[in-house]
Amino acid sequence: MTDTLKEYKTYYQSEIGLLEIVGTKKGIKSVSYIESEEKDVSFDDAEIPQALADCATQFDEYFKGQRREF
Repeated sequence: MTDTLKEYKTYYQSEIGLLEIVGTKKGIKSVSYIESEEKDVSFDDAEIPQALADCATQFDEYFKGQRREF
């Protein structure tokens, strides 16, 4: 598997539930609501690609009322 196809995960705790953000270095693959006990703690949170970090930031801005478009 090439590095650009490797999947990464990060999580965003929104006021309406826990969001799991999955993607590659090229972009976001999926965003899903999950239960806390479904959270995958086996991934390395230190290696999150910029696309996933940007997605979490945009969700944060949205839930704070600072963003209307993604």
